[in-house]
Amino acid sequence: LEVTKAPSSVNVPDVTFVFAESDTITVNTVNATDINAEVVDHSEANVVINKISDDEYVVTVSGLDAGSYTLSVTTVTDDNHASKTNTSTVTVTKATSSISLSDVEYYYLGSDTSKATTVNATGVTNAYVVEHPEANVVVNGYEVTVSGLDAGSYTLSVTTVTDNNHSPATATAEVVVKAIPTSIKFNEDLVIIGNTLTFNTVNITIGQSVTLKSNNRNYSGTVNNNVATIVIGDAESGTFSASVSYAGNNNYIASTDDSSIKFIAPDSFTALQ
Repeated sequence: LEVTKAPSSVNVPDVTFVFAESDTITVNTVNATDINAEVVDHSEANVVINKISDDEYVVTVSGLDAGSYTLSVTTVTDDNHASKTNTSTVTVTKATSSISLSDVEYYYLGSDTSKATTVNATGVTNAYVVEHPEANVVVNGYEVTVSGLDAGSYTLSVTTVTDNNHSPATATAEVVVKAIPTSIKFNEDLVIIGNTLTFNTVNITIGQSVTLKSNNRNYSGTVNNNVATIVIGDAESGTFSASVSYAGNNNYIASTDDSSIKFIAPDSFTALQ
C-alpha cells in the first residue's frame, strides 16, 4: 500500500514599490508549517518574513533597483505534505527627482544666471528658452546662463539629469529682459541758422534718429558715438523753448530733454563778431 503526500499550496500576490522604499504582501498557505522566500537571482534583495498565523505570513521586499523581478515563495511542510513553490512579479518603479529654478532678469545685451536646486539628480540638461531658439543658453553645473534675447518676457525650461533609479523632472523660470534706459543732455544753446547743433546722448546707438522741436518746427538728426548732430536749415531768429527727443524701440527706452535755444541768422552772427 502506497500513501502519497497531500499537497500544500501558497498564494503570492504581486509586489510593487518605489525605489528606496518597500512593499508588504500577505501570503496565504494551506498544509504548510512555514515558508521560504527570495527574489530570484538577486541576492541583494532584502526579504523579511513575519508569520502571523499557521496559514498567513507577511512578506516585505526592499533593497532593489528600479526594474522587474520575480519573487519565489516555497512552503515548508511536514512529512505528510509536499512542498509547493509559487511566484509573483516584483515591480520597482523609479523614484521622482525634483527641480526648482531662480528667475532671470537682465538688461538687453547683458545676461543673467538661473540657479537650479534639485533633489535626486546628478545635474541639469535640456535647458532652453521656450519658442526662442535664438537665445544663448549655457549650462555650467547647476547654473544656467541666458543671453541673446530682445527685451521682453520669456520662459526658461530646464530638466534634471538622473540615474536609472530616478525619473527626470522639468521646471520653468521667468526670463525678463529689460530695455536699456537712454538719456539726452541738451542744454541752452546758440546755433547759427544753416549750421549744425550737437549735444551728448547716453545709450543711443549709432545711426539712431533724434528730433528737435522748437518754434513749431521739427529738425531731425542722427547719433554717432553718443553725440547727436542736427542740421538747422530754415529757422526764425530768436530764442525759443526747445525739446529734443529719441523715440526709442523695443530694446531702448525713449528719452527727452527740454531747454531753450537761440537761433541767429548768419549775417547777424557776423555783425556780432
